[in-house]
Amino acid sequence: RVVAQDGVIDMAKRDGRLWLLRQGERPNQAEAAQWLDGRFQALPHLTAPFGAGILALLVGRDGPVILTSRAVISWSPTARKWITTRLKGRLRADAANVTTMPAAANDIYIGLDLGEWGGGLQRIDGDTGAVTEVESTQKGADKEELLSHSLDPVTGLLPDPDDGACVLASTGLSHMGFTNGRLLKVCRGRVSPALEIPFAIEVNDRSIPQSTPFFGMARGRAGQVWLVSYGVLYRLSSPSDAHPAKIDLPTLKLDI
Repeated sequence: RVVAQDGVIDMAKRDGRLWLLRQGERPNQAEAAQWLDGRFQALPHLTAPFGAGILALLVGRDGPVILTSRAVISWSPTARKWITTRLKGRLRADAANVTTMPAAANDIYIGLDLGEWGGGLQRIDGDTGAVTEVESTQKGADKEELLSHSLDPVTGLLPDPDDGACVLASTGLSHMGFTNGRLLKVCRGRVSPALEIPFAIEVNDRSIPQSTPFFGMARGRAGQVWLVSYGVLYRLSSPSDAHPAKIDLPTLKLDI
């Protein structure tokens, strides 16, 4: 059964509510629709202002939120119309790699993965449109800064199931034999480590501190968090679980 065939830009889910964003008749026009009673039921069309491109669909406390390159467009269920908040600051990418919103706050977090060139994390204040860089010079177990846009690709973002004002961010990089990564807790732009798995490698009789990279993240049942690394899944019973279960992935075998 096909329920949405053409023009799908993005999909998002929150608290059992599934939303879809699809292309409108014009390049800067779109339509948000919620899955209800066996079909997608649409809200009024929206138009991205200021020549902006549409980047992502999120679901906030009051309904769908559309992130564009120059504004945040939020649905107001009381006014029954779209509210546009122009961004005060520049997003560092034309496409948002990963995005999320805390369960009980109006912030939008944008994670960028630029590989060996870093990526980092940006935060948009949903009320004012202010764009800020989220960074931390605090050192992790691998002696590297916890979060830097020039060094750390952000590979996953989730609302923190234990704290409605916070989000979780995973980072991971493997480059030229060196690796680093961590799970971070971010609350109104403040960064703290949630999980690091350190180890060391020997180079020219020197011990070089490293950390396990995380290349993706997903939320499980009952507050669980899943992280993926090289051939391994880590299952955290909660974001504060310092000793996650380690599940080896099967080896991929190609019969050529």
